[in-house]
Amino acid sequence: MPRHGTANARAELAVDLYGDLLDEHGWELDEAWLAIAMLLVTCEIWRDREWRAFYDAPVLQESNNYGLTKSGKPNAALSEAMLVKEWIAAGLNADPDGLCSELGRFFRHPDIVHLQPNNPRGHAFRSLVAETLARFGDQQLEVHEEVSPRGLFPGFDFGNRSQAARIDIVVQRGQRVVALITTRWTYRHDRVDIIDEALTYVPSARRQNNECRFFRDYPVDAR
Repeated sequence: MPRHGTANARAELAVDLYGDLLDEHGWELDEAWLAIAMLLVTCEIWRDREWRAFYDAPVLQESNNYGLTKSGKPNAALSEAMLVKEWIAAGLNADPDGLCSELGRFFRHPDIVHLQPNNPRGHAFRSLVAETLARFGDQQLEVHEEVSPRGLFPGFDFGNRSQAARIDIVVQRGQRVVALITTRWTYRHDRVDIIDEALTYVPSARRQNNECRFFRDYPVDAR
């Protein structure tokens, strides 16, 4: 399944690092999530223009959700993060106590380490999802990223979307659109545009192919 790359050099860097990890460990589809975790999950937080140690556990929500109870025990969010730490460590066959040093590799790269992580992480995650489809999916399909809906579906009115709007991932068989994918690294209750995107784009896609599917992909719940 050919993947058509993007002009985003940082996202393409993430794809290169992802491929290196898959090749190094001999990982296939069932283990690919481990490579994504090693690249994009961190145990540190970005504060005052630098990475800072936090609770020695994956940061999966807004940092102010984490803390200790009055009795000094991890609160619910931190307890969940500790469980995720054990889960990733088990997948990597690694010691949980040393796991954090294995995570966040994308952000330790010299081209990335000085950057506020939100946008680079979001673009990287989109491209890693696209690359996963390309590597392990139907080789007769093509994967495109950041596609203009107006170019893809000429003649349709997308008045509720900006002129700069893009569909994260479009999967095609020839000229036929078979899937639209929205990717988000975090899900926030105040930014639920996934439903709006589905309502906007799916009708036009299904005029072309009634079996076109719409997917949303976000691995982290930042409540």
